Amino acid sequence: MWIEERQTQKGTVYRYYERYKCPKTNTMKRVSVTLEGNSPKHQKRAYTKLMCKINEAKEALEVKTITPTVTLYQVIEEWINYYKPTVSPRTQNTYDSSFNRLKALFEDIPLYDLKSIYIEEVLVNFHHVQGATYKYTCSLLRILKNALQYARRKGYIANVQDFLDITIKAKPKTITEIRKASNKFLDHNELKLCFAQLANIHKRIGLLIEFMTFTGLRIGELLALRECDYNRFNGAIDVNGSYDASTRTRGTPKNLYSYRKVPLNDRSKEIIEFFIRSNRWQYMSLGEPPEEERYIFINQNGHPYETQQINKILKR
Repeated sequence: MWIEERQTQKGTVYRYYERYKCPKTNTMKRVSVTLEGNSPKHQKRAYTKLMCKINEAKEALEVKTITPTVTLYQVIEEWINYYKPTVSPRTQNTYDSSFNRLKALFEDIPLYDLKSIYIEEVLVNFHHVQGATYKYTCSLLRILKNALQYARRKGYIANVQDFLDITIKAKPKTITEIRKASNKFLDHNELKLCFAQLANIHKRIGLLIEFMTFTGLRIGELLALRECDYNRFNGAIDVNGSYDASTRTRGTPKNLYSYRKVPLNDRSKEIIEFFIRSNRWQYMSLGEPPEEERYIFINQNGHPYETQQINKILKR
């Protein structure tokens, strides 16, 4: 290691150099760092930084030599397939959809050519210019960060800190957006009026939304409710599943804390009793399903309502 003294507008600085032999070309290369002093403490600090730079350069060269064909798409797909078994089918579908969006946004370039600024510029444009929501943009960034961390553990890439440091700033809200956010919540009278309007459009879905409001259930948790999950004597429901309307399958709730018992008020009991009685009439023509498949909030075909149908009614 050697030191050169340099004069700048801010005063005297010291540049520390060290040579190393490139394992690929067998030529000598050098790295440098600049510090404000040349005391023994500064020299020790400079030596540590220089060794880190040399190790990073060698690791990057080694990864580039061993895995030159690993691309961004391959890493994302590999991480998603690795992570999929740990999440619900609904979340798996979300990851598949996000992967398709990422392929539309980014080129399938080799990992050793991938730059953090490239990812940042694409996502900033996606949010600020193309108008994607901040929440959705950040969800795509999380997938990229997780995939690149996975690639580092697999040995496909040496250093991912620059990618982990990427942040996307939310674009300023307009006056209309601020007003919309401030008017997001309904008071008691507005809520009653909303229930009445929904009942006029579609009685069963109107009651379904009213039940969700009183219990705080997620839509998947509500659609997964079966008659066996309702305790008439205790006046409570046992939340223990989540329904995926796209695959018509009943899976586990979102997380461990989603397993819970929810007490019902009198109005919620009236609603759930109405659905159970009404379903009995439907079973007379459709046939009675097994006990473990007797869902409470079902449509005219005997299946739990589809989320798209519920959203369509809410948007009227």
